Amino acid sequence: MSSDPKSHLSDAELRRLNDLLQAVDGSLVPNIEAIDGFLTAAAVGPDLILPMDLFEFLFPKATETQKSSFRSASEASLCFLLTFRLAMDISSSFQNKQDRPPLFLPDAQGAVRGNHWAQGFLTGTLLRSEAWSKLAAQEEHVLHFLPIWALAYEHATHPELRPVAETIPAKRRHAYLEALPQSAHAICDLFAQHRANPTQQPTLGDLPRRGSKVG
Repeated sequence: MSSDPKSHLSDAELRRLNDLLQAVDGSLVPNIEAIDGFLTAAAVGPDLILPMDLFEFLFPKATETQKSSFRSASEASLCFLLTFRLAMDISSSFQNKQDRPPLFLPDAQGAVRGNHWAQGFLTGTLLRSEAWSKLAAQEEHVLHFLPIWALAYEHATHPELRPVAETIPAKRRHAYLEALPQSAHAICDLFAQHRANPTQQPTLGDLPRRGSKVG
């Protein structure tokens, strides 16, 4: 199965999606980096999740009668279309076992930190929290989650959740960032049997925390 070139977003489309996400109040995925992590978790997780289900989870107001999270119906439609195409691109890369670097947004100083990507990934695990909890609770698989937890909780409100007391050193951060695609592919392989023989119903839970069953 080859990747559909129509699913690839141009730089201009990625910027537009980022603008749309940043304009949504209280979004679970505030930018393109976060939604890339979220969609990666959905792609490598235990079973197939329909694009509309992803969108409804992220932007429930856009699919309900109450006031939309978006400024207009056209913006909501465009966000759904771009999100759908990005999801297809990510899913295709894992189906074909292709290397796909995460989408990172440099900060104001031009540095890549990866916090939003890791937080988006953990948010994506909420879609099937029971299966993710079981996997992360297995000691032999914890290594795959460590770089994700470290970056996601670097600035956690509760100090006990932070991987280190201070900012992650540059060399260690680089190692974490380099490990993210490897972790995602490893998790995808671990869930492959579950995707082939799905037995559990979707469940939602609290955002996984480092040191708990999920993280």
